[in-house]
Amino acid sequence: MYDEQKEHSQQGLTLIELVISIVILGIITLVSYGVIALNARTFNSVRDNTLANWDVRRAMQILRQDIQEIRPQNLISEADGSLSGARLRFTSLDGNTITYRKDGEYLQRRVNLQDWLTLVSGIQQNPFQYLNISSNSTNNKNNVVFIKVTLESVQGSKTVTLEDKFYVRN
Repeated sequence: MYDEQKEHSQQGLTLIELVISIVILGIITLVSYGVIALNARTFNSVRDNTLANWDVRRAMQILRQDIQEIRPQNLISEADGSLSGARLRFTSLDGNTITYRKDGEYLQRRVNLQDWLTLVSGIQQNPFQYLNISSNSTNNKNNVVFIKVTLESVQGSKTVTLEDKFYVRN
């Protein structure tokens, strides 16, 4: 009798036990893959949102530093004498000509005649609006009291909007 029990215990797994084990392992694998895939998508989404926010905030910070140096008489008009919502040009206090432009979906900056530096991409609308004392739009540089900057950047499925209104010194 001892030999029968020993022989029975050495037979191993039955086919049904083996199939059930494989099914359970398959279920655990699918659930694990789903959790890993969800975490990867979440990470990528958070990373993209963070980068988009960072780019727009950095661009606005650079604009803020430059606009603090603008005086209405230092604004440079377009060839027809008007101011453009797609472009901001002025002479800084140290004599440099600083130009911002919306080129397609890019907001770019240039100092004097150096190469254009892209600050942020995905820009959908003209970023600059020139305002008079009553906060109404104006195209006459002599009437500019405020410059309103709206950076609306679309990065993938995320839209980041940052807006600021700057007082132009007299």
